[in-house]
Amino acid sequence: MTSGSDYATGYLIYSGLVRFKPGTQEIIGDLAEKWEVAPDGLRYSFWLRKGVQWHKGYGELTAHDVKYSFERIMNPDNASRFYPDFAKVDKIEVEDDYTLHIHMQEPYPEFMEAALAYRPGFIVNQKAIEELGEEYSGSPIGTGPYVHEKWETGIEILLKKNEDYFGEKPHIDEVVLKLVKEETPAEIALESGDLNMAYFEEPEIQRRLIDNPDIATQQVPGPRTMFIVININRKPWSDVRVRRALVHATDRQKIIDTVMEGMGIPAYTMLNPNMFAHNNEQMYEYDPEKARELLAEAGYPDGFDQSFEYVTLGGLDADIAAVLQQDWKAIGINFEIIAIERAQYQEKRKAADFDFMSLESARLQPAQYLGPYLSSDGIPYPNVIGYTNADQYIFEAMMTVDDAKRKELYIQAQKQLQEDVPCIFLAYPVFVLAHQPDIEGAKIGLLIYNAMDIRLKD
Repeated sequence: MTSGSDYATGYLIYSGLVRFKPGTQEIIGDLAEKWEVAPDGLRYSFWLRKGVQWHKGYGELTAHDVKYSFERIMNPDNASRFYPDFAKVDKIEVEDDYTLHIHMQEPYPEFMEAALAYRPGFIVNQKAIEELGEEYSGSPIGTGPYVHEKWETGIEILLKKNEDYFGEKPHIDEVVLKLVKEETPAEIALESGDLNMAYFEEPEIQRRLIDNPDIATQQVPGPRTMFIVININRKPWSDVRVRRALVHATDRQKIIDTVMEGMGIPAYTMLNPNMFAHNNEQMYEYDPEKARELLAEAGYPDGFDQSFEYVTLGGLDADIAAVLQQDWKAIGINFEIIAIERAQYQEKRKAADFDFMSLESARLQPAQYLGPYLSSDGIPYPNVIGYTNADQYIFEAMMTVDDAKRKELYIQAQKQLQEDVPCIFLAYPVFVLAHQPDIEGAKIGLLIYNAMDIRLKD
């Protein structure tokens, strides 16, 4: 699972020990009826519901399934992209069919939110995986509210209500998840009634749907940060004064007003507004004159003769780059926008072959952002620039059980990042969920919507 749409599908098919209450980051029980976390944060104990049935006759779920699911991720031979989320787990102990304990090597207070209630937390069936082999991906077996019925690759997935579901039964008998690669056709399908519901991210389309009286919409600041990585290992970007000049020359509000049509919030930190310890304090105001002073202080009073490379995947990122191109040219910094395909983009990123590179990342917990992207834990990838100067705060925060102390440590980490400017944080884009007006119960979530609550109005 690599995308939000993958997760939305998985959430309907699978269950976890716990899950998020729709529209919030509150942890509620799923397969687990109750749980306890040891005061020192080194043991998580779970007591499972009895009688939970796997789809399509695969029997009753037990604690052994949970152990198998997590150890499958923890096995480095499987090369799971979720392997880091379980890196602090020491062992998983099954006490009986309905009781298990997860023992940690060291405290990881974000473990419930970052792993167990998130994408890595889905519980899978060992027998189904072993029997189906490579066919499993197209025939998943879960315990969730919907049973996988049919998958037409590149077209749609059909799910049917699980009559044996252990929780509240869904109100909708069938869910058809359609793959629509472009948002304009999705908008047209929604307006014509061919789609009931869809998420939209393109600002122009978001605005049209919000203004459309025949469509219901919901919007929240999304759990996503748009930012620029600066290659601090190349001159002149190795000089922090030059990097600070770039920040002073960056007009975030102009980006939001012109490119994003107001559908965003200025970002001054990696952590998004929905996140614990979010500290969006502005250290560098938009001030081109101050930017020129810093460049002169660094030995570049006239800017630079050469042109640099700004790498994007195109689309909205390229439009943002075009605004920055104007802003930075005003202080004597010129760059060429290189919009390339994802495979080539990833190659350049892994090789740190860029001056500037646009990125977007959606996460739920501070450790999921700061650990991979801006600490030594993420070297050589995704921390391709090798920034480590905030390690002392990040690593201590990741192990601190006391919330107040952990929050302060993460705030210190964010202040250190502002001081050092390895990245320029630009905006938090708004998420929009649009649906037919006769649907009720749809709650826009930071991750997914809650299909079990969705129903048609009488």
